[in-house]
Amino acid sequence: GFAWFSRRINSIGAISGAFAGLAYCLALTFLGVTMDLWWLAGGIFLNGGITVLVSALTARPEAELVEKTYYWSEQFQGLKLLP
Repeated sequence: GFAWFSRRINSIGAISGAFAGLAYCLALTFLGVTMDLWWLAGGIFLNGGITVLVSALTARPEAELVEKTYYWSEQFQGLKLLP
C-alpha cells in the first residue's frame, strides 16, 4: 500500500513490513490475546514503521519502476475509479 503513495518505499521495505505485521499477529494469536481495535492499530503502525525504516536503510527503487506504479503519476490521472 505505501509504495503506491510514496516514491521512496522499496520492495525490501514493503516485504519486511508485511512480515513484521504477520509476526505480530501470530505472536498475539499464540499468546491468546483477544484482538480489538487497539491491537489492530498497533499492527498497522508496526507494519508502516518497519516499511519506512527498512526502505530508508536500503537502496531507492529505480525511477522508471516508480513511475509505473506511483499513484499520482501521469498514467493514472485519467482513471475514474481512483478516489
